Order: sequence, then C-alpha cells, then structure tokens
Amino acid sequence: MPFGAVSSSREFRHIAGAVEMATQYKLPYTLKAPSEETEDMYLAEVPVLPGCRAWGATAEEALFNLEGVTADYIASCEAHGDALPAAIAAAGELVVAV
Repeated sequence: MPFGAVSSSREFRHIAGAVEMATQYKLPYTLKAPSEETEDMYLAEVPVLPGCRAWGATAEEALFNLEGVTADYIASCEAHGDALPAAIAAAGELVVAV
C-alpha cells in the first residue's frame, strides 16, 4: 500500500478589490492497487479527512480525482464555517506571490 502526500490548493481570488492568498495543504494519502475489494479500480484516500476518497482506472487518475475531492472537502468546511481537522490545519502552508 503506497503512502504519499496529495496537495490541495485554492487559486487566488479577487474579493472587493483585494487579492486573497491561496492556501496549500500537503496531506498524507494511501493508494490501494486494484482488487476485488476496490472493485478492480485504484483507490486513493486521505486518512485525516473522513470519507475523502476517490477511484480511478490508473493510479494517476485516482490521485487526480482525489485532489478534486480533497479541495471540495476543504472548501465545504470553509463555506459552512466548520473547523478543519487539527492534522490538516497544522499541515497548511501559506503561498505568497511576490
């Protein structure tokens, strides 16, 4: 079972004339090879985000899909005022464009 990190980031947004900086998270993930358990697809998961998983026909596709799912999960937390899990909040990096 490979273990790595998936990045999730928001693009810069213009809000009332101001530019909001993107936040980037480097999160651990697991990747499972196709098997009967994964319905013969690759399965990628971010263990620190409950239910955050994605499937793909290839490892690359599963990880690509996982990035989108992870970004949506974080955006939903922010939109609803929900706190991010402590493990993800501590992993954040502020990306500054100069």
